Amino acid sequence: MPYIASPVSQTVRSLPQQNGTTQQHPIINEVLTCDTLSTSFNENNGQAGVMFDLIAITDILINGFTMNLNGTGYYTIYYKAGTYFGNETTPGVWTFIDSVQITPNGMNIPTPVPINVNVSMNAGDTVGFYITGNTGSALYYTGTNTMPPGSEQAVYSSNANLAIVIGKGVAFPFGPGLYTPRLMNGIVDYCTLPLTIPAIESENNLVTVYPNPLSTTAKINIENSSIVKDAQMKIYNSSGDEVRSVVNINSHEIILDRKSLAAGLYFFEVADENKIIGNGKFVIE
Repeated sequence: MPYIASPVSQTVRSLPQQNGTTQQHPIINEVLTCDTLSTSFNENNGQAGVMFDLIAITDILINGFTMNLNGTGYYTIYYKAGTYFGNETTPGVWTFIDSVQITPNGMNIPTPVPINVNVSMNAGDTVGFYITGNTGSALYYTGTNTMPPGSEQAVYSSNANLAIVIGKGVAFPFGPGLYTPRLMNGIVDYCTLPLTIPAIESENNLVTVYPNPLSTTAKINIENSSIVKDAQMKIYNSSGDEVRSVVNINSHEIILDRKSLAAGLYFFEVADENKIIGNGKFVIE
């Protein structure tokens, strides 16, 4: 059952939540519809990690995962644009998201992975994920050589927004042990988002970002008649965490440099003498 993310200014959203709760985002001008998609929690095997693909049917933002975990230890999430298939033992093509210590709830009991994934997907995109742990058979999954869950790379579960693809077990880290086909036991938490970003009206000022989405740099332009002096721009990720602050802005045109920002959806606000003179959002791809 879908849940709603309500817009509340300057509030930090908690980590992926159960259906029926409210997610709160900063500086956002529309209500977001969020939902989950799951496979099964009916393990008959396990390995240190599992790789699988997600396929976006509509424009979505992947918030996080709840998994079938085994053993207290450090769990790590990686992702890559395009399928995991053929890249199982090539760590250089994967992007590290985060690592966290977890004490699992027990076999076949969902355990949230407290990592903000924050990966945006346009309709038609495929993104590979690798979730792995350092505790031996850290992840439970479904599938053995004699009892496969289906064909590798076949869609196992889907809805109107997202599809989860059967993948393979991958030893820590990045093999060399590979076991196929294997179905991750988990839940994907996501929101549907308008990733084609329009210009935004703020305090009677027109704010434009070009290009948007961006890959390296973009220009933020605030069209107003007042002088911009010693302004500050704050950038937040989709979870509401402040990820960057730019000070001493004295121009209506701001050059946005991606630098270390990961792919995903971001929000920003520009304040001059404690007054917000512009805000908006952009996507990094």
